[in-house]
Amino acid sequence: MRIRLIGAAKLCVLSPAIAVVIRWGVNPWFMDAPLSYVLFSCIPLCVLGWWLGPWLPGDKRSIRPVLVVLALFAVSLVPPMGAKPSPKLVIIGMDGVTWTVADNLDLPHIQALSLAGKRGTLMAEPPLFSPLLWTTLATGQPPDIHGIQGLKVQEDQATAARFWDIARAAGLKVGLYKWLVTWPPPKSEVGGFTVPAWLAGDATTHPAHLSWVKALELSNRVHRKRIETDRSKVELVLRGVGDGLRWSSVWAGIRFAAMERLSRLPPRKRDAFLRRLRLKIDRDVFIAQLHRKQPDVASFTIYLTDALSHTHWARDGGRYVASAYRLADQVLGEIQAQVGPQTTVLVLSDHGFRNAGERVGAHAAVPQIPALEAWLEGHIGEVDIVRVGRKLVVTPDVPVADAVLDKVIGRLVFAEGQPLFRAQLTPGASGWSLSIEHLPPQSTWGGVTVAGLALKDLVREGRTDQGEHDPAGIVVLAGPGVSPGPMGEVSQLDVLPTILAVLGLPVARDTPGEPWVDEAVERVDSHAHLAPSALTEGAVNNQDRLRSLGYID
Repeated sequence: MRIRLIGAAKLCVLSPAIAVVIRWGVNPWFMDAPLSYVLFSCIPLCVLGWWLGPWLPGDKRSIRPVLVVLALFAVSLVPPMGAKPSPKLVIIGMDGVTWTVADNLDLPHIQALSLAGKRGTLMAEPPLFSPLLWTTLATGQPPDIHGIQGLKVQEDQATAARFWDIARAAGLKVGLYKWLVTWPPPKSEVGGFTVPAWLAGDATTHPAHLSWVKALELSNRVHRKRIETDRSKVELVLRGVGDGLRWSSVWAGIRFAAMERLSRLPPRKRDAFLRRLRLKIDRDVFIAQLHRKQPDVASFTIYLTDALSHTHWARDGGRYVASAYRLADQVLGEIQAQVGPQTTVLVLSDHGFRNAGERVGAHAAVPQIPALEAWLEGHIGEVDIVRVGRKLVVTPDVPVADAVLDKVIGRLVFAEGQPLFRAQLTPGASGWSLSIEHLPPQSTWGGVTVAGLALKDLVREGRTDQGEHDPAGIVVLAGPGVSPGPMGEVSQLDVLPTILAVLGLPVARDTPGEPWVDEAVERVDSHAHLAPSALTEGAVNNQDRLRSLGYID
């Protein structure tokens, strides 16, 4: 028995040895869940060592291997000490978060920030479409000025300067983690980092070694087309361990893979699990980059709250959405703990949410994509359609006049003349959003056609526990020099001036919003010359290109 126990210890020593090498040589944040790590790695080694004990070399009765195992595990539990990052500003975006939910939950970090600083309701102007809204927040300009109005957009198509353009021009290092419309990332930049969000067309990041994050995300998309990677999941995870991936996230991924292999997960549970896992991975990498790149201003955007509000708003009494809010708050607290009191923290959402089931009639149904996409392509050519809640965002591949779009969608009417869809056109943009305007009783759907298409191919029965966008988002600002107190309803146009004032950079006189803190430097006339379109003027007629891009809420 003793010989076999010693044999088990001899092989088990590999587990803490690997943990020590990773934590002290590669990734100080790795060993965050030691119990599951021990169970996962030691049990197989111990079983093998027990079986091989009598044949393993060395003193078969010495307890030294046991002491070595214990000592190594003790070392693996102690992280190496390093200097804390000290950015001037950290921006935490929480897509779709609303006070109507947050105020009814125990969210200690948001609540503490609200007491220490300013709190308000951040009002978005329709259309409530995330790429447009996040660019409004970043530029302090409305969509007709910043130019980002659709899905098929790239970061160099912005016609107004974003806060990162202004900060970089002032010599500050910027870290952007999944802010919308940041793809493609800069090919060369002194310091900083950029990991684009879900509109990215490929896995490119800056620096390039972070591309595994996007490769893993794009190959596991839930609702959009997957972009496969030539690297295996194991290879991507091993790459991630060097970039801050923690054991708890790896373990969650192992559990997810096991659940998928052993039993088919219900789509909603799979969706929720995968999105939570993605947020944990993003948290790991962002915190590691904060330490390694030491940016002056950094942003981290959370999309879990928006995604689950669309699909799980009131499901199981709101349990899924509440869990998403709590995880977002936990991530906020972890990021705060990394930077300390000298850093100003800005928490904001691009819009809020409400229960789609509060509306009655046709809105309870959900529009379908494939049949509509094929029909539209037969009339106006290739289109890109993405579901945003219970609306469809339709973007043609080539420019289409507003009048043509209006005419085409106007053909989708019932025999009695009622329109199936209500279309919202965007001035100057060849695209639109569709929401269901009229439906007959569901019991009659089987024999109904619209413009020759079976109604059942165009819509499906909706759930009343899903959510939809609402203009009222959240904002909290806390840090040195920020006077606490309520702000009431404030405009998204105020965010860019506030960011610049916190960073000690000049606000432009042509910026319509006003900062929520005092300005330390004199204003300048404009930052328009720093807009990506201004930097590429002459190479491409950017206004014409933007007019060919769709968008809509």
